[in-house]
Amino acid sequence: MMRMSIRLALVSILSLTMFGPWLHAQEKQPTTTSSKNTLMLKTSAFKDREYIPAKYGCDIAQAQGTPMISPPLEWSNAPKGTVTFALIMHDMGPDPKRVLDPNKLDVTHWLVFDIPASVSSLPEGVSPDSAVEGGVQGANVHDVNGYQAPCPRGVGPHYYVFDLYALDIKLKLRPGVSRTDLLKAMQDHVLAQSTYTGLYNH
Repeated sequence: MMRMSIRLALVSILSLTMFGPWLHAQEKQPTTTSSKNTLMLKTSAFKDREYIPAKYGCDIAQAQGTPMISPPLEWSNAPKGTVTFALIMHDMGPDPKRVLDPNKLDVTHWLVFDIPASVSSLPEGVSPDSAVEGGVQGANVHDVNGYQAPCPRGVGPHYYVFDLYALDIKLKLRPGVSRTDLLKAMQDHVLAQSTYTGLYNH
């Protein structure tokens, strides 16, 4: 009996050690209801898990006083039953797996939702507050309804994650909705998800 108790205690400790950092994520991620995830997101601007060009970062825009430019995005292989798409871009910092700081919250850079199923791309340079390709933009970290370019603080490159979701409904949320409310509305309506990551450093 004593051996069994010790074994259970060790299993509990190992589980917390391995998975504990993931329990502190900023938002509860929506559950994918599809058994087959074939959705594919990409951009011609940079390769997955490689550096985002300065053109799409904050440095040039701030130096020249020009609008921030979002990268072009395209996707394919949406599952049957897709009604709309939702896009969330967020900064995971220099430690995307939360090994060093499991309590650190990531930062929302761009929200676009209710993109019709007939649309398979977003153009470069989407303007704030615009109904891009029929979609609606939510609030970023600066409470602007549009794209916030990568502008990392601290040491080392930050990981900027683009999450695209295929949904089985139209969310019908207001422009400027928060990431928290967007994720709540998406819960149990995600058919597939695709992720694309870029790095950026000053």
